[in-house]
Amino acid sequence: MAPTTHQNPRRSSGSNVYRCRVCRGVHALRVCRRFLQLPAVKRLRAVLINKYCANCLAHEHSGRSCRSTARCHICHEAHHTLLHIHTGQPRSSRPRQRRNPPSDSRPQRQSQQRHKAPVSGSRRPATPMDMSPSRSRSCTPILARTSVSILPTASVLIGSDQKRFDVRALVDPCCPVSRIHISLVKALNLAITGIGDQRVCTTEMRSKASKMSKQLLMLVDEQMQTRTPGQPLDPKVQDMFQNVTLADDRWFHPSLVSVVLGADVYADLMLPGILPGQDGLPMAQNTTLGWILSGRCSLS
Repeated sequence: MAPTTHQNPRRSSGSNVYRCRVCRGVHALRVCRRFLQLPAVKRLRAVLINKYCANCLAHEHSGRSCRSTARCHICHEAHHTLLHIHTGQPRSSRPRQRRNPPSDSRPQRQSQQRHKAPVSGSRRPATPMDMSPSRSRSCTPILARTSVSILPTASVLIGSDQKRFDVRALVDPCCPVSRIHISLVKALNLAITGIGDQRVCTTEMRSKASKMSKQLLMLVDEQMQTRTPGQPLDPKVQDMFQNVTLADDRWFHPSLVSVVLGADVYADLMLPGILPGQDGLPMAQNTTLGWILSGRCSLS
């Protein structure tokens, strides 16, 4: 009688259960050599993009349904220790400098007063314009009467296969990392991972003008209040760009920006092609999202 062989159920289905999504090997993520050799920022990106749990590195659930009570051994936040990013010394742990009061404060105050006293002839006398409280605020209304600043925006699809929203995104290479407003994160039900005092999430961005699609690791922002343009423009100005496919076909209508595409994706978006601004129109730049407009648009 032939001997009976018993198959390990975990091993029989393990080729798919323990298939590492980083190196395609058959093992758990926490022992993946390629994953462990990455810096913490890239490990976090790999976890979020490949839809691992950022708390326990499991691949069968999201961070919202994780039952593990383990926390980061360094900062004790709700993420795996391998994903901890050193953001500097916390304020609470910084040594406080003791301020010793001077033995006689009167000479010190007199010394400060002598130091602050203006030197004769070093400053011109104050004029009525200098003393006007509205001087710093008077330039903007004057400039806005002749032209409006246009920020480069694109209309993109943000979300996942379950839910997507058509939102306005600002293309800003001066922003170090891409950002997304907290209200949009909640509306899309995206999983959030805390890193120190900051929170990040991952989502997919799709272009409406092309087949371009990209997974983004974004910083969750609660203070984003950018509105562009500052005032409505005549819709007829749209006719001046009929020969190109604009990334934002409502660029002349003021609305809030809920997504900022920063320097981390800027190089992937830009394409050859610039149309210089002429006759009071903003300039146009070619991107994978369509042509983006920036500069000043004349109101006359």
